[in-house]
Amino acid sequence: MPHALMLMMQPMDDALPPQDVGECAHAAFFALLAQADAGLAERLHTNAERKPFTLCPLFRDRNRPSEGCALRLTLLDEALLPAMLAGLLTSQASNVIRLGGACYRITSIQTTGQAHPLAGTASYRELLDAPGREALRLRFSTPTVFRSQRRDVLWPEPRLLWQSWVRAWNACAPAELALPNEAQLVALAESGVQVVGYRLETQRIAFAREWQPGFIGVCEFDLRDLAPTDRAHLTALAEFSFFSGTGRKTGMGMGQTQLDSART
Repeated sequence: MPHALMLMMQPMDDALPPQDVGECAHAAFFALLAQADAGLAERLHTNAERKPFTLCPLFRDRNRPSEGCALRLTLLDEALLPAMLAGLLTSQASNVIRLGGACYRITSIQTTGQAHPLAGTASYRELLDAPGREALRLRFSTPTVFRSQRRDVLWPEPRLLWQSWVRAWNACAPAELALPNEAQLVALAESGVQVVGYRLETQRIAFAREWQPGFIGVCEFDLRDLAPTDRAHLTALAEFSFFSGTGRKTGMGMGQTQLDSART
């Protein structure tokens, strides 16, 4: 069952978050996980496959972190939740997160959509049972980028969107709820989903060794040419993007995605 958690934080000093804050959050996540289960943290860290989580530090004003900051964490594998909560709750320093040279105290953890619009949970079965939509409106709130044919793609191509989501789904969902015919679903997105509107711009995100560009903004898609069953599968994956993120480096702040209310 995918979970989206909002770790609400307050700074403990005057230090500003580092430019490569996404990478620092990635390191902080593994440090917390290792407090509860060092073996799990090691296996997860060394696994080259798609990581079953996303991370995104959020600041209302990066130069004034005291005005509101949080760390959004999504877990795509139910097995990670007990270890993550144990890491947060059992250590003497469990309520402190260090991002580079800045320290933050966790003041609360929001777990439901009622508590915070970026938190929530949904089972894979619930996502599959959601009705298909004829139109989708997706919001990419942090820089999003794909890697295709050894090039960065800074555009929400339907083929690359649904390929990203179905691979994350099949890597993390229970075997009985895996989506077969991954290539067929990607082909359906490529041939049957049309971009009908967008407001996008390019934005860069800092990493220790580079500045990575990506696109942010809103894009609208038309699915009316698809059969109802196909629309339902593609809609389920678009709903899943709230938890899985989109594209590359979702464990370091990139690709945060929300499905907005769509025009029909």
